[in-house]
This record gives sequence, structure tokens and C-alpha cells, in this order.
Amino acid sequence: MIRNRQGRPQRRGILSSKYPIPGTRLILLWAGMILFLFSPVAWAESQLDLVLDVKSKFSDGCLSIQNMVELAQRRNIQGLVVADHERVSLEYGLPPLERIFKKKESGPSVLENGASTYLAEIRQVNEAFPQVLVIPGVESAPYYYWTGSPFDGDLVAHNWDKHLLVVGLNASAEYEQLPTLNSNASWAYYDRFLWPFAAYLAGGVVCLVFFLRKKRPRLSLVGMGLFFLFAFNAHPLRSSPFDAYHGDAGTAPYQETIDYATGRGALTFWNHLESPTANGDKTAGSMKLSTPVHPEDLLLTEGYTGFQVMDDAPVPAAEPGKEWDQLLLQYVDGQRKHPVWGYGANDYHCEDQDKHKLGAVRTVVSVEKNDIQSVLDALRSGRMYAVTQPAEDSHLALDRFAVADGVTEKFAEAGSGLVTTDFPEVSLEVRSTGGKETTATVSIIRSGRVVKRESVALPYKANWRDLEVDLEKPVFYRVAVESPGGGRLLSNPVFVKFQSATSEENQVASVPQKEKGGSPGVTEPRPPVVSEPQEPIAPVAKPSSMQSAPTAPSQPSMTQPQIKEPAAPKVEPPVMAPPSPAGTSTLLVRLKSLAIRKGPGGKFDEVMTAQRDEPLEVVRTTT
Repeated sequence: MIRNRQGRPQRRGILSSKYPIPGTRLILLWAGMILFLFSPVAWAESQLDLVLDVKSKFSDGCLSIQNMVELAQRRNIQGLVVADHERVSLEYGLPPLERIFKKKESGPSVLENGASTYLAEIRQVNEAFPQVLVIPGVESAPYYYWTGSPFDGDLVAHNWDKHLLVVGLNASAEYEQLPTLNSNASWAYYDRFLWPFAAYLAGGVVCLVFFLRKKRPRLSLVGMGLFFLFAFNAHPLRSSPFDAYHGDAGTAPYQETIDYATGRGALTFWNHLESPTANGDKTAGSMKLSTPVHPEDLLLTEGYTGFQVMDDAPVPAAEPGKEWDQLLLQYVDGQRKHPVWGYGANDYHCEDQDKHKLGAVRTVVSVEKNDIQSVLDALRSGRMYAVTQPAEDSHLALDRFAVADGVTEKFAEAGSGLVTTDFPEVSLEVRSTGGKETTATVSIIRSGRVVKRESVALPYKANWRDLEVDLEKPVFYRVAVESPGGGRLLSNPVFVKFQSATSEENQVASVPQKEKGGSPGVTEPRPPVVSEPQEPIAPVAKPSSMQSAPTAPSQPSMTQPQIKEPAAPKVEPPVMAPPSPAGTSTLLVRLKSLAIRKGPGGKFDEVMTAQRDEPLEVVRTTT
């Protein structure tokens, strides 16, 4: 079911440029123009329930793509991202001819059955069932490496279950050329392996010449066979620049796949980094497999779109302060070019297999149009949240999550950013789609730390202003919701950047006002940290090189103020001249992040400015 969101204003943010500023419109009344300029503009967006990372009969799933779409319709799912295995192939060869004398275990996959057939079937299903969008993708296992020996019985393939979800490749050739071990021949890396191949080939040609000339024909024939055999083993048209026989290559093979996919406009997500069904020890035929949990790979790679933050079980990397928040902090600090988004992966193969049900984990995206390109744009820009659905017809829903500037009324939602001069205000609307969840625990996470948590009744609406945030550095906010029935929800972040107020109106309005004939009720400031005080108005002692002001006969002569050098850590206040003539008063004001200006009057000339948290003593004479 598509749930329309009403009253959504124009997004304005520092980190997203996808949202146009409304242009000038024809108006009939001046009051109507003012109302338009200063009120929100509605966005015609809707929410779609997607299920990502589902497998069909093209790999190790139990249902055809059409059967999954029919099941999705019955469960109010508007989109499926089909992610069959790209290639299922495990090989071990005996060096030095490991590509010739080898044992291979393989299974059904997209490339085994044909990428063009895979894409054609998805197109046919989209035409036959327009109510459910089917988006093609693959789950890629780019790399593994061997340890041990088959003769000692300790041969193990490591990292076989390290998977990347690739979504949005359009042509069958793009799937066929993914940089995966044991895959199709490719010209992409031939220059890296050309010289060994050429050397073996040249040796074979020399032996062939000797054989034809009948110079030691037996030896020449043996040499020719060996050289050509090694040349074939070292052929340069390889599907990956890595091999499985020289130890762990780290994250380089996965970065290669990420760069390949993103370079062709596709999305890439790290999958089940900590899922017990994808990690640990397994077997593939007679071969042993071992894949440890690997959340650290999130920090060691870059350029990918996001990762799986929601599974049937909680994902530790998405907990406050863990890898996801560390990645987002790197982004707001300028250490990463792009933020990392979170999505929910169903990892569906067969109904009730490993307790998986189609739609048990969903990703809800905000789209402007109900088409594939809009869904891909939403996934790419983080306009989504991940949620579990423990009940068949009900799950938690986040109808609104926004961070606003209370002064300008601008705000940003998930996947975008906001520039503000004020303490940000977080707006939330949470409900249950089927009414099964009646209470929930809502947590607001700011830059990796839970800053507000409360148990609420559903439906829930709230506005919360963060008065404890440090206005000196950028932050991000995200939301986590849990229900007693097992429902969990994770939003994507909103980024907030603060800037100092520069308008004269804001600066003057923040200065404490005085009543005529009285002194303001300010507390005495601590000793100043400035090196010299402001010069008082007449009668004033001139600087040390000047004589004191002339004195009237009826008044004693003025003495020069004794200004002591400030000492660390305590600074002595200056010794002032005798009291000012009757009718004057002295005002000491300690300000914080404001400009001090002269008055009274309609125009205020600036006297001194101070940055935030910088102590300042101002000595000022008023009449």
C-alpha cells in the first residue's frame, strides 16, 4: 500500500542538491505572496515498501521471479530487488598449474544461466505485474583465498561469504565483466599478466622451431609442450586481478568491485557483515569454508552506497557509536566524500527457510514517482528507513523524521542536510501500519550518542529541541525505534551544520536591555583574559606617552591610570582614575558570541566583538 505524506515542505540542505527551490508564481494578493514565501511547500512524495536481497530459481532460491511477485502482492510489498548470486564457483588447483589441474565446485547463478536471460525475465515480469516493481541486482562474492593443503586434510577457503549487493547494472555485459574469481574472460587486466604469458609463449615457439629443424626433436617436443602448457595457465584474459593462492588480499578485491559498479552508475551495499547464516564455518561439497564477521571492512573501503543495518537479528555495526556512526562522523569531518546509508536486507531464499519470510525485513523509500529510477535515486540518496515486520500485516512506520531551524523554519529530512544558526528541533511521527504495535521505545541518536530515549504510545508525534548540542561543529541525527513485539526501525541520518548569526538584527536583539535610569541586573564577570582594558570616556587618562587631561581649578588633578600587566593564570583588574563626575555610571558586561555596540539611538556602532565561549570585559561609561 502506498502511503501519501501530506504537508511536506521544500527540502533545503547543504548536502543535497536534488530538491529545487520553488520559483516565482503568479499571485493576486500581497497577503497571498507573503503566505507563499514564508510557508512550507508540499511535496508529492509517497512511501514504498521494498524487499531487498531476495533469491530466485536463477541461483539458490525456491521460487521463480513471477511467483515471488505474486507473493509480494499479497503482502503489500510494492517493490523487490532481486539479488541472485552472480557466480557460484570454488576452485582449487595444484600449483604451478593451478588453472589446469584443479577441482571445482559450482552452483546455479546468474552467469551460469545467462545474464541476458535473467534481465529479460525481469522485464517480462515488470510488464505483467506493474503493481510491483522488480529491480535487477546480483550478490557478488568477488574473492576468496586458500590455506592448508588437500594432502594434510586442512584445506580451507576463506572469505567465501563476503558479499556485496550490486543494484542497477543495465546491460548483460556489465554483469558478465564483474571482477570475480573464476568468471568470464576479460581484457580489463591483460596488461598485468601479459609478460609471463608472452615469455612462456615465446619459449614454446623457440622449441617448435628446434623441433621443425630436427634439432634434438624429443627434447624440443617436451619443451614445447611444457612452455605452451604454462602459457595457457598464465593466460592474461582473467576475470579478476587477484588469485586465491597468495594469501589474503584484504579489502582490495572488494574495492575493485565497488569501483567497477559505481563507475557504471550502479549501487553497492555490503551485505550480512555479521549475520550468523553467512559467517562461520561451512562446507561446499568436500571443501571447507570459513568467513569471520567483518564489520571493519566498512571502514577499510570507500565509495559504496551503504550496508545492511537491519536483519532478522540486530546488527551490531548499527548500534550507537559503532561502525556506522564512525563512518558518518568521518563524513561530517570531511574524511569521506559520501555518507554511508543503511538499508534492510531480507536475505530471502525459501519461505520459512532459516525462519525467513518474504517481507520480514523491509526498506521503506520516499519517492516522487512510482518507477524504478525513482527507487534507485531514493536508495542512492538515503531517503529510506529499514524496518522489520514480525507480524504478517503490521510493522512500525516512520511518517516523519525532520530536523528544523526554529527561526527560519527550514528543515531537512533523512538523506539531506540543514544549515542553521539555532539549536535544532527534531520532529518525529511514528505509528504502526496495522495497529499491532501499541507502544514503542524511541531513541534519538546524535553523532553516535543517544541523547533522548523514551517509551511512548503509538501513534506518536513529538518535537524535541536539542539545547545541549555543540554549535561549533557539524553533527548528524538518526532515529531508532523498538516495539515490545520485536519490531525494529532504523532511520538514515540528517546532517546539520551550524553557522554564526551575522545579521545586525540578531546581534542587537540578543543584548540585555536596560531600563532608563537604572543598571542592568548582570552578574560580575570573572577576571578578563584580554591584555588591555578599553579606554574610558572623559575624564580619561591618555596612554602612557601622553600627559593627563587638564584639570579645572575646582577639581584635583587627574592621575594616570595604573595598568598592571596581566599575570597567568590570574589577571589583576586595572586601577581606574577617580570616580567620574556625578550623573555617570559604569557598566561591566560579559557577553557570549555577541557584538557589543554603542547606544542609545537608532543606529548602533560596533565597539567590540567576541567569539563564542571567549570571556570579555567591556568597560563602558554611560550618562
